[in-house]
Amino acid sequence: MLCLFVGPVVGLALLAVGRRLVGVWTLLLTGVAGLSLEGLLHYIIDNSDNVATVDQGHALFANTAALTTAGDVALVLAAGWVVWHVTRDSSQRSSLTSNS
Repeated sequence: MLCLFVGPVVGLALLAVGRRLVGVWTLLLTGVAGLSLEGLLHYIIDNSDNVATVDQGHALFANTAALTTAGDVALVLAAGWVVWHVTRDSSQRSSLTSNS
């Protein structure tokens, strides 16, 4: 669980120091892990963190679970978009330089 909190910070730090591709891949993989974990724990696996099993404060917990899961979806979409563009741009540049 700690990696789900530390991973995005590490990814952003890598972006800040100019390690763009490694940073965005870190963000993407952390987002996928977070989305998987939150999806399983909040909605699929029967446990104390499942939205269906919380009685006291159900509405607040359900909204919080939905928002954190939506945040993971946004992270995956944004990081995936950047990875796609960065890898596409670098492959186009390498094909242009190899044809010269």
